[in-house]
Amino acid sequence: MIQEKGGVPENELYQVFNMGIGMTLIVKATQADSMLRFIKKAGTPAWIIGETVKGTGLSKVV
Repeated sequence: MIQEKGGVPENELYQVFNMGIGMTLIVKATQADSMLRFIKKAGTPAWIIGETVKGTGLSKVV
């Protein structure tokens, strides 16, 4: 929105703001491929960036 309304070039946005990774969705593994196709069909770039797995009950920050 800042880019569109303010006419700010994309390269400047990345220099000034924390652009992060964008929106994230968490879906069941069985739905991941169909969700990816749906999002891409809407014209939005999308990737699978990870998975959730059952842990040991201990937290580890990396």
